[in-house]
Amino acid sequence: MKNCKECERCIEASDLKYKQTRASIEDQEKYITVICSVFFISLITMYSSIAKELTESQKLHFIVSYTISISFFAINEIINMIRGYLERNYITKQWTLYYERKKNLPKIQRKINIYTNNVYRFNFATWLLLFCTSVISGLYAVVSLLTYVFSL
Repeated sequence: MKNCKECERCIEASDLKYKQTRASIEDQEKYITVICSVFFISLITMYSSIAKELTESQKLHFIVSYTISISFFAINEIINMIRGYLERNYITKQWTLYYERKKNLPKIQRKINIYTNNVYRFNFATWLLLFCTSVISGLYAVVSLLTYVFSL
């Protein structure tokens, strides 16, 4: 009886740890998404208010850099959604195997950790490239727009 209660506590602790980690990651992703969305909205609002004052070349610079920035941001968000979906499916399958008593807790935790580490190791370079390109293009759009605004 004692072993069964200890096993239940291990499962509860493992499940709680996973939920806390997942919630933390999702909160970070939501924060970045909200901040970037506000940035893009404010940038296009600022552009709209001065667009008639800009030359065609200035408009083109802003539109191209803004489009690159928002496109890379959107691609990054789509990849994050797909990654999250696949990760949740894999973890759900592993826990199903545990509840069906086909695998024990240490094996499942190990497989989930290996899977998660591989996913993040593979996706880190992609995320870094997409995010940095989005930020650099967005900063170029801001700098070019502010330069145009202060030159008016």
